[in-house]
Amino acid sequence: MPSILIVDDERGLLTTLVTAFHTQGYQAVGATSGAEALAVLDRNPFEVVLTDLRMGGMDGLGLMERVRAGFPETAIILMTGAATVESAVAALKGGASDYVLKPFGLSEIFRVVQRCLDEQQLRRKNVELSEVNRRLKELDQLKSNLLSAVSHEF
Repeated sequence: MPSILIVDDERGLLTTLVTAFHTQGYQAVGATSGAEALAVLDRNPFEVVLTDLRMGGMDGLGLMERVRAGFPETAIILMTGAATVESAVAALKGGASDYVLKPFGLSEIFRVVQRCLDEQQLRRKNVELSEVNRRLKELDQLKSNLLSAVSHEF
């Protein structure tokens, strides 16, 4: 079951998103501030953090920076109703997986989150395959060394 932390200071939207993601089979938890989100993350890592860009206290960019530092594998999606080119560039340069404009439909946000999860899975598989490839190269070298030693003895 994929896990998602949803952070928004608009309680109505937060409740709607948490409920909607639960109905889609996600382990969904909500937080109303960046500080609360960090406290939740300290207790339990999440695969995805979906956060509002503009919040009181720590904004979404600040939260993203802290999440990136502590949980580099977590996908971070920023959502905002006050989009600017500068905030979009800052979000993507800071490591956001995606940037979503409010208002959005539930089907749209589900697609964005699923795409981020799929990308995470592909990155993990790539790391696994790289490790397998490295190990195969080591074994090939051992085989070559053994054949060389056996040939030398004959």
